[in-house]
Amino acid sequence: MNLRRTKESGITLIALVITIIILIILAGVSINILLGENGIITKAKEAKEIAKLGEIIEELELLKGPVAMNNLGRVEMQKYLEYAYGNFKHNITNTKIIDEKYAYITVDSKYLFLLEQEDNWNLLIIYKGEPKDPTAIQGGEYVSYQHRTGQSFTITRDQTGHSEDQTFNTSDYTGSWKILYNDDIHGLQIISTDIVGELTLKGKIGYNKLVPTLNTISSYYRNTEYDGSARSIGSSATGETDTTAYYTNSNYSFIASHASDMLAGDEFAANDYAQLAQLGMTKLDNKYYWMASRYVLINENGAGFHAGFIGENPNKEKTSDNLNYALTCAHANGNVCESDFTAGVRVVIKLENVNILTGDGTKDNPYIISKK
Repeated sequence: MNLRRTKESGITLIALVITIIILIILAGVSINILLGENGIITKAKEAKEIAKLGEIIEELELLKGPVAMNNLGRVEMQKYLEYAYGNFKHNITNTKIIDEKYAYITVDSKYLFLLEQEDNWNLLIIYKGEPKDPTAIQGGEYVSYQHRTGQSFTITRDQTGHSEDQTFNTSDYTGSWKILYNDDIHGLQIISTDIVGELTLKGKIGYNKLVPTLNTISSYYRNTEYDGSARSIGSSATGETDTTAYYTNSNYSFIASHASDMLAGDEFAANDYAQLAQLGMTKLDNKYYWMASRYVLINENGAGFHAGFIGENPNKEKTSDNLNYALTCAHANGNVCESDFTAGVRVVIKLENVNILTGDGTKDNPYIISKK
């Protein structure tokens, strides 16, 4: 009797274990059916999302009717947008007008639409998906940035040391813009792919005022529609002040005794140059451009006060055995020299509080940005 009961107990235990395993498997299948990638809950959410998108599209289309009725059958983009802002049930969180024919709107911060004005005055409304994550775009990619145009300004001889004032016009720049930085330290910064114009610097004034003069030029190209700032390539990318010593005395013995101060320099240009090199954006075809960086080279022959620039041979101005490339110099024999040099200006723009609407970052399809 005892042997028989033990055997029956053993069979019951095995059956219980098998039952538990089967229940676990069934539970896993049920959870996957509910929560998996193709599960019931996921499909329900997708269906809800599709229904909401369909509702938004239908409402956007219906808004055309009153606009056309009050405008001789025309659905003009500007009038449509004005009407939509006051009558659309959802929230238009962003509008970016590209030109008279195209505009982007973002609805509820999630749904991106392209508005296209047709020749027959109909307005096409095209769903483009969700806006892109600004942190996902990378250095070296193209951005469709409309810099400020129509601004003519003069850089005076007091700012450059040159014998003549020099005039710039922001409309003369027709080049593109690329991402230089996009990280937590620098934020989103873009750079002109070509020079915006040429600047001649000379002597002590050119050396001393190099950084503020280049940054002043750059400031005229910032589109004030967007939050942010402008600077020249080579100046501080994070807001620090240039600490390079200024040329204050032409006496070589004075310069030599303060060599450590004069050679202190700044590292901003080195950081920018390293970033440009990493992205393959240092050289421009047959052009030199200024770096907002100043340094002093001292040897037994004298001291040369240099402005940084980049070109076919960006290091040639740093040869310490001669003073040929200095804006101003103090020779050991007491002679003082001044020279003038001409190079281009490249502008860096820091963008803050922007949305990336669409695009893939190529030259033909740059990222379209808008203010948040």
